[in-house]
Amino acid sequence: GSQSWSWALQAAAIWTLAEYLGTLDPFGITWEMQANLLNGWPCWLTWAGWCGSWALSWLLVWWNATLLDLPARPVRVATAAAVVLLAAGLGWLGRPDEAVAASIRVGLIQVSLGQEVKWDAGYREFALDRLTRLTRLAAGQDARLIVWPETSLPYRSFLKNPLHTRHVGRLAREVEGWIMAGSIEATEGGQFNTASMFAPDGSYAGRYDKLRLAPCAEYLPGPPSLRQYHLFDRVSRYLPGRRLGLFEVDGRQIGCLICYESMTPALARQLYREGARLLVVMTNDAPFSHSPALECHFDSAIMRAAEVGLPVVQCANTGISGAISATGKVLARTREDEVTALVAPVALGVGGTFYARTGDWFVWLAVLAGLFSYRGTSRSPESDKPAAGSEASSP
Repeated sequence: GSQSWSWALQAAAIWTLAEYLGTLDPFGITWEMQANLLNGWPCWLTWAGWCGSWALSWLLVWWNATLLDLPARPVRVATAAAVVLLAAGLGWLGRPDEAVAASIRVGLIQVSLGQEVKWDAGYREFALDRLTRLTRLAAGQDARLIVWPETSLPYRSFLKNPLHTRHVGRLAREVEGWIMAGSIEATEGGQFNTASMFAPDGSYAGRYDKLRLAPCAEYLPGPPSLRQYHLFDRVSRYLPGRRLGLFEVDGRQIGCLICYESMTPALARQLYREGARLLVVMTNDAPFSHSPALECHFDSAIMRAAEVGLPVVQCANTGISGAISATGKVLARTREDEVTALVAPVALGVGGTFYARTGDWFVWLAVLAGLFSYRGTSRSPESDKPAAGSEASSP
C-alpha cells in the first residue's frame, strides 16, 4: 500500500533532480524536458510560474508511476487522479493577469539559409542582401526592434571590418529601428558567439558574447590533450562571455539568449532579476532541419516565458521563429524553411513570477519528499513483526 505511494514519490524525485542537474555546467543543455509536454495548457503553465518547470516534470512522472498501480489498486489511482484534477483547477483559477507597462513591435528575420550555403563565400552577398530586404520589410510594418538569427552575418570577425559594421549601422538608421544581429567574432585562443545591437541613429550599442556554450559542439569539456585525437579536435573553440546579455532599447532592458541558452531556466531568471522585460532568443537550428529538434527548441522558449513571466521572441535561421506572451501563449510563429519577416506587437513584462523571484526551491522539496518516503519504506517488513515467543512470554 504505502510502498506504492513511496515508489512514485521516489521516481518523481529522481527524475526531477536529474533534469535539474542536466542544466548545470559543464553539460548545461537539456533537450525536451517532461514539463514541455504541457505547453499549450494554461492551467499547467500557471504552475510553471509558481514552481518552475520542475513541478510539471515531477507531476508527470509521479502520475505515470502511480498508474502502474491501476490493476491492483484502482481506488488509489482514482485518488491520485483527483489530486491532478485539483492541481489543474487551481492552476486555471490562478492564471496570471498580463500586467502591461508598454509594448514594442518586434520583427523577426527568418532568412532560411541551409548549412550547406551558410558559410559559402559565394553566398555572402546573397545572405546580406536577403537580411537587408527582410529588414526593410519588417520596418515597413513598423517594427521597432528587428532581430536577426544567431551567426546571421556571413563574415567571421564582422565587428573588425568597418565596411560591414557601417552597412548594418546605415540600415538601422534607414529603418529608424534597433537591429540585433548575430556573428562569430575571432579572438586570441578562440572565438565568441556574439549578438550585437545597432541603434536607430546607426551607432553601435553594444555586444553580448554567449555565456553558456554547448558542450562537445562549441567547446570541449575536459583536458586540452583530448584534441590530439581527431574525433575531439573537430570540436569548435568557442570561448564563454563574461556578462549577461542585456541591452537597453528605448529605455527598457532587453535580455538576450543565444541558441540553447533558452533551454536552461537559470539564465532567463537571472535576466529577469537584472531588469529584463523581454527575452530575445537568437538561434541557428539549420543543422537540425526537418527533425523534432526545432519544435523542442521552441517549446523551451514557451516554458521560459511561463516560468519567469516575461514575453519571449525567438528568431531562428530556418525556423521556428515566433512571439510568446508572458503567460506562455504563442502569439505568432513561422513555418520551417519559410523566408519571412514576422512582425508582432509584444507586451513587455512587468511583475515576473514567484518562481522568477525565488528560484529552484521545488527541486529540493521533491528530493526531500523522495528521501522521506524512502526512509519510511526502507525498513524490512520483518522488523515490524514481534520477536518469536514475545507474545507467549508476556503476562
